[in-house]
Amino acid sequence: MPLRLLATLFFFGLCTLVSAQSLTTPDHRSLPDVVAVKWLQQLRAKALDTTDRSAILPPGAAVRGEQHFPYPVIFVHGLGGAADTWLAFTTQAVEWGWSYGGHLAYHLNSDGNHYTTSLDGGAKSDIRKIQGAEAAADFYLLNFHVDTQGKALAKGSQDPHLSNQAAIVKQGAAIADAVADVLKVTGADKVILFGHSLGGLAIREYLQNPAGWPAPGQHRVAKYISTGTPHAGSDASPDRIKALIPGVDRKSDAVRDLRATYAATGEQGIYLFGGVESFEVMDREDRFPYYTTDINCNGTAGESVSGLNHKSLPRDLDFATIIGKLEGRNDDGLVRQSSAQLRHLYGGLQSESFYVNGVDADALHTALPDYTTLNINALDEPDYVDLAYTIRPNHYYNGYISEQADDAEFGHTDYDEFTFTLGTRQPVQLQLDGLEQAAQYSVVDPAKGQLIEAGFVDGDLLTTARTYEPGTYVLEISAAPRPDGQPYAYGFRVRTKDAIVSSVNHRPAGALSISPNPAADRFQLRGPDPMPARVRLINALGQALTTTVSPRGEVNVAGLTPGLYTVQLPSGVSRKLLKQ
Repeated sequence: MPLRLLATLFFFGLCTLVSAQSLTTPDHRSLPDVVAVKWLQQLRAKALDTTDRSAILPPGAAVRGEQHFPYPVIFVHGLGGAADTWLAFTTQAVEWGWSYGGHLAYHLNSDGNHYTTSLDGGAKSDIRKIQGAEAAADFYLLNFHVDTQGKALAKGSQDPHLSNQAAIVKQGAAIADAVADVLKVTGADKVILFGHSLGGLAIREYLQNPAGWPAPGQHRVAKYISTGTPHAGSDASPDRIKALIPGVDRKSDAVRDLRATYAATGEQGIYLFGGVESFEVMDREDRFPYYTTDINCNGTAGESVSGLNHKSLPRDLDFATIIGKLEGRNDDGLVRQSSAQLRHLYGGLQSESFYVNGVDADALHTALPDYTTLNINALDEPDYVDLAYTIRPNHYYNGYISEQADDAEFGHTDYDEFTFTLGTRQPVQLQLDGLEQAAQYSVVDPAKGQLIEAGFVDGDLLTTARTYEPGTYVLEISAAPRPDGQPYAYGFRVRTKDAIVSSVNHRPAGALSISPNPAADRFQLRGPDPMPARVRLINALGQALTTTVSPRGEVNVAGLTPGLYTVQLPSGVSRKLLKQ
């Protein structure tokens, strides 16, 4: 039974509303420090030298070693792409405080031979691991656009070895290794995989081939998001592909694997729909339309292979798709809308669909990763109890309240589901920070179908501790998105035993919280008593200005340049503010 149905019974008076007290926002929920933000501003102010890995969100520059979300995200670029495919979104994420784990770099044709393939894992293996996960973080960037020495290549540049145009089977194998790496360094139970274009197929190659999973029966993926992915293939001409994606070789393995049908024969694409690995199927006149027919990359051509779309797709994870729609057309300039919709291939799949409307046929498909708000919406925490994200007691997490897809089962309200386990009978206290729009929370014991506690939240909340029995529980946090459609972050923690606090002891003198954050025109101060008449606003360059505070605690920032600011009270207490 969905958790929100149990909460409905509660609000009809079957249970008693718990008492609650306000709580200030913790310091560690703040945005990045001034040094990191200065680096980001310099990064965007200069022309990127993408031949130098240090110019593309370098490891060490923004790594925090702190995980703010239940699961880390691995971003996967598409055909002819690179890690900087995600630069616009991920630099914004770092400004919001997400910790960055660096590149996961692999060369997928290390012997430089386009006509042979090998995945035996030995000296002849085509896959060479250049850089793995080195620190726990919120997100990582997979990068196949590197040379054999590990140097990141410029986006759109021609790679003579075609590493970022390798067979999808190879890309899936690299993703399997990257998933295991990230799980190891983060200690997380699962990851979230987010793929653009062909990157979405590479993720499916991993998901739909259990032999590559970290453990039998465990793919360890909490959510899969594809944006502009041709799940049913693409019939775009090689010339059209090359026009949109510079550096693409029309004979590459990736171009071969993307085919929905082969133009010369009308036969279905072998990688996606299965068949015999043969040039006769691909083009009866041109004996060598591609470098090799070895679809499954086992070193032997001419075999009968099972197509990706004929393989079972796991259903024990959350799904979302982002689909581009050009005005007056049925595609995004490269991928048909019907092909980008995974549900067309797997009936009954619980997946939310987000649409991007555009008019530029030469830009929409490649620009999909830049849609920051839409990416946050697609990353939304699960709406279903059986897909709830696992959280650890006493660890502080962030989530997002965001716009829901038009086809979301539960309508406009954003429902976020989390699960936690207690090994012993003990007191539990819930901490919820920064929630807006008449948010609600509830905790259910799903095994017993019993509502444990629930209530409303307006801003910050610290519940009165109550005793929980050993078992697994589901925490649901729900709220309506902001009227302007912009997502916002909130914080939460399940406190147990020694971590339980009272609002009096927890609130430091001169405590401060800010809402909304990010803010466009004005924000509200909460916490200071008495309310100061003025506060200092310090920008990322260290420049400060003093501004007035209304008697109600409002501060007008409409005239400020967008960016990151420190809001400082006369007492010295401060918080970060992102001005939009």
